Amino acid sequence: MNNHDKEATFKKLLDNADFIGFITHGKNKSYWEKRISEDEELKDLANKVKEFIPLINDLREDISEEDIRKLWKEIDAFLDRS
Repeated sequence: MNNHDKEATFKKLLDNADFIGFITHGKNKSYWEKRISEDEELKDLANKVKEFIPLINDLREDISEEDIRKLWKEIDAFLDRS
């Protein structure tokens, strides 16, 4: 998976309410554990999302456009480390 595909998958996972429910509350645990165990790259990205979620939870609702740009730069840097 190239960096563009990783970024797209990372963003999809962050935007997937079911996946976030699994990460934060263990919802649909058997489904997600099976899916992740079958795909090593998905497993790596899922682990990165797990690390990233606490950062997002610290943000306030009234985040500025500049803060959003900074956040996406951090996401890109985070993905580049993989």
